[in-house]
Amino acid sequence: MTLSKRTPTSSVPPSAIWHAGMLAKGGARQCGSGRTAGSIYVEAGQPCGGIPVEQFLTDAPWSVDPDQIHITPMGVTLLEKDGVTHILDWVGSEHYEYPADFIEEARRMGVSRKIPVGTNLSGITPQSTIMLLHKRGSVRNARAVSAASSMLCPSGQHKRGEDCAGLHWVIPGQGGTTRRQLTCGTYEVTPLPPHAPDPEYVPAIFMVIPISALTIIRNHDGSISAQAQNAVERSGFMPVIVDL
Repeated sequence: MTLSKRTPTSSVPPSAIWHAGMLAKGGARQCGSGRTAGSIYVEAGQPCGGIPVEQFLTDAPWSVDPDQIHITPMGVTLLEKDGVTHILDWVGSEHYEYPADFIEEARRMGVSRKIPVGTNLSGITPQSTIMLLHKRGSVRNARAVSAASSMLCPSGQHKRGEDCAGLHWVIPGQGGTTRRQLTCGTYEVTPLPPHAPDPEYVPAIFMVIPISALTIIRNHDGSISAQAQNAVERSGFMPVIVDL
């Protein structure tokens, strides 16, 4: 699948190899108790070259119609732009209710996303990125919600009343609560005041981050999945083998 010219890119160019080989942290995340044996994970190591996670947000988020570009919440989709293949991954809202949940986990642990071992990774190179999509990735009535909130722009370029990635941290229905609990810790949110309009969420790509490694998790007996190794060796990355 080919990306349109409107597809966002991160503010940090992924063309250099400064990030190559950096690994995300293992262990429990919002989506589960840990990684699974014999699986492949596409990673953006933490810290990704010491660059703040905010630099990889699409600001403002880029709303998409999943039906129009033929993507579903299951699995991953390979997309091509300017001759470079990228991995589009739909972040499930059953584990990450809001994009900020995923962003704050990535800040602490890096990005580590499981991909099917049968995925054709031959087009994945150090220039490739992971594009993260969430069903609450953008707010259709962003200007009204932003104007009614105490939103802070993560990149410092948007003001209240403008569409902005800062709305990921503006959470409705929290009452006086100003922190959200994650498996990896807590983070601060901005509750919407009672008079604010309800956000009208639409699916959007909220983060684009360079791929730093393709990691294979050893089987329980210490062996390496041949299918997983063959898949990764077709890419532009050397496989990184780690224990469960």
